[in-house]
Amino acid sequence: MSCKVVGAEPSAFGSAMIRPWSPGPQPAGEHSSPLRNGERIVAAVIPQSLPLLFSDACVIMHAVVLCILITRFGIREGIGTGIILGIDPGLATVGFGAIRAEKNRLSLLSCGAITTPAGQRVSLRLKQIYDDMLELIDMVKPEAIAMEELFFNTNQTTGIAVAQARGVLILAGQTLQIPMFEYTPLQVKQNITGYGRAQKPQMMEMVRRTLNLDAVVRPDDASDALALAICHARTVSSLMNTAKEDSVCSTI
Repeated sequence: MSCKVVGAEPSAFGSAMIRPWSPGPQPAGEHSSPLRNGERIVAAVIPQSLPLLFSDACVIMHAVVLCILITRFGIREGIGTGIILGIDPGLATVGFGAIRAEKNRLSLLSCGAITTPAGQRVSLRLKQIYDDMLELIDMVKPEAIAMEELFFNTNQTTGIAVAQARGVLILAGQTLQIPMFEYTPLQVKQNITGYGRAQKPQMMEMVRRTLNLDAVVRPDDASDALALAICHARTVSSLMNTAKEDSVCSTI
């Protein structure tokens, strides 16, 4: 499999700049390698009390322990089915990642980033994001969209800009009547690594392993978007299996 680039040429997405992650040559400072076919490492649900130390070696140990649990105790990871589009909102960069969930397997469909010029007026940048999101949804045709829940940090100016971009992304999804769900960073980290305070390198590595890729996904925004999509696939299955009405995710 190769990473299908959505809107590889800038003209394919209006006037916005598209910086996709692909097996081809990357800009200076970015690295990638071709993807390969094959079964992904199966993950299982581990009790939260299990201490996890996240280093490069322990990430491998984590996967080994999961496989042992599956083999010895018959634990299986359930996942939802269909195409899920993860979105990491931002004004300068919107990360996107689409995956296909079928039975007990997750596979990468496409990933990349939509970027807008810093010199443009905010209104024009928001219009570009909206138009590109509509075209992206039309091309990917997802059954659901997973987006990160917004939290204001110490830089409220940045938070306001992200909130504006998030608003037009939600509007685009609602315009095309795609069910939308939001997750907190803590929920995503807990779901992907089993540890709510995992650092970005560990998150990117577990996304790589889950989707059976040869290299971590770049840019970081695209990897974050894929983590959101994976989180939703697993959460939907968990809700279906337990038949609970209260969801750990919230609809937008």
